[in-house]
Amino acid sequence: MIKHIPTFALVAIGSYFIPSGVGIARFKTCSLNIKLVIVFCCFMCSEVVVELFLSLNHINNIFLSNLSFLVEPAFLSVIYIFSVEKKRTRNLLGGLAVLFVVVWLIDKMLYENPQELNNPMAAASRIFIIAISIFVLHSIMKNTDRSLVDDPIFWISTGWIIYSAGVFLVFGLSEELMKAGLQYFVAAWYINWTLLILSNLMFTKGLLCKVKR
Repeated sequence: MIKHIPTFALVAIGSYFIPSGVGIARFKTCSLNIKLVIVFCCFMCSEVVVELFLSLNHINNIFLSNLSFLVEPAFLSVIYIFSVEKKRTRNLLGGLAVLFVVVWLIDKMLYENPQELNNPMAAASRIFIIAISIFVLHSIMKNTDRSLVDDPIFWISTGWIIYSAGVFLVFGLSEELMKAGLQYFVAAWYINWTLLILSNLMFTKGLLCKVKR
């Protein structure tokens, strides 16, 4: 059954193992926030493997995607809270995370159809991640005296912006793409897979940076 999956999609899935493997190898030497990043990378890797397994066995895996629209923004918010220095910034990130969780819960109780992918929440989660990632990048630029390319959170935040842009393209804009034509929807998936590979390489680069304890 796996032969029916595009080769490029399998390459994108395989790219999840790169930051996970590098992170596990370096786990003991990392600071707390980077350890959380490693756990997050392993979670994402496990999630995509489980989704693939369920799909190949013709089992509905939509519930996992809908759950990830909460877990990913919430987990990333925690990582960012442990990565910034100013208390005011941490409090703001925490408040935004709580607000997003509340919105997700309201949407799940009132609007979500368990049998369908929750495209509006998919788009909302990507917009939220992009927004807080840009906010953290700006905070890092203002409060660090080291080169950005040596800061692991710079690579991780940038990777998440790229990752979220790809996911937003295929999930947040799926209906519009299908209306435009199947070829546009297929092209969007290939763009998404390309961005997934790029983002996983950026996560790996971040995990290879020497962390200031």
